[in-house]
Amino acid sequence: MTGALSLSGVLPFILAAIVIIFGVLFCFFGYRLFKVILAIVGFIFGFVLTAGILYKFTNLTLISGLVGIVGGLIFAVLAFYLYFIGIFILGAYLGIVVWSVISSVTGIVLPFWVAIVLAVLLGVLALVFQKFMIIVTTAFIGAYLIVVTLVTVMKFDASVIPYVNAVGWLILGFLGIFVQYRLTAKKKLKESADIA
Repeated sequence: MTGALSLSGVLPFILAAIVIIFGVLFCFFGYRLFKVILAIVGFIFGFVLTAGILYKFTNLTLISGLVGIVGGLIFAVLAFYLYFIGIFILGAYLGIVVWSVISSVTGIVLPFWVAIVLAVLLGVLALVFQKFMIIVTTAFIGAYLIVVTLVTVMKFDASVIPYVNAVGWLILGFLGIFVQYRLTAKKKLKESADIA
């Protein structure tokens, strides 16, 4: 029983550490590890979409989770091999993040159609301005993962959480863009410029 209790106490921190590691990879190495990140985002998107829809209609957690894994794997493969779908999904994911941050800071849950509009808008922008938007989307998605996870683990007072999340997200997101442009993405950007 003690072992089970200690495991349940440690598990949230293990999960938090995994999310933060993914966040760091996204935020500071997004352009360099772009194909891998596309697969990860595709999996998350596919899992949430398929599991969420199935659970809404069946209320079966285990089956929804298993189908979600299959859906996630399908979307991961699509995102990895069909480059433009992956880029659109990445931009769309940032749109959902922006919707979430605005809703949190204002205290007003914006209608879901606003999230859809932001997702489509940023998805299209990601397709039009690919190199720039790959860096911006990965930096801000990674920053969001890091900040929200840290704030949750550190148990800030509920009244300041939205503002800490928003300010931390902006600062870390811009830092991620700077690091990618100056360090981690520099070589790959140069190589692609030389090829072009």
